[in-house]
Amino acid sequence: MSSRTINVLWLIAYLATMIGLVTGAVLVRNRTVADLSRPESLAEWKKWKVDTQRQNVDPKSSPVARKPVESDEPPALILLRDYFVAILGVALLVGSFAFGFMMVIVRGVWSAKRTMIEVEPRARPAP
Repeated sequence: MSSRTINVLWLIAYLATMIGLVTGAVLVRNRTVADLSRPESLAEWKKWKVDTQRQNVDPKSSPVARKPVESDEPPALILLRDYFVAILGVALLVGSFAFGFMMVIVRGVWSAKRTMIEVEPRARPAP
């Protein structure tokens, strides 16, 4: 296989990996935002918010001292709804780095195998 063909195959593999990463992130985001936006989930969050405020007022009601929650919505909902572009950008950056690292390792192994196969065995000296 020529070097150009191998590079095209790596490019196709990279694009497929990044498309899979983006598709997976969007699907998880949509499902999570839909789940956390339900009235039941928001009611649970408001209950949690009231509990943390109560625990802050009465420290003996909880073995753990915690700050009262100030947000009216769960942090995961805010993060995935308002900051998804930043999350996706970082995911693509880290995914690209991981793919590049794997590509360098695999290409190095393949070239080492090719070099080992092409080199003729050394002649042993006569005893």
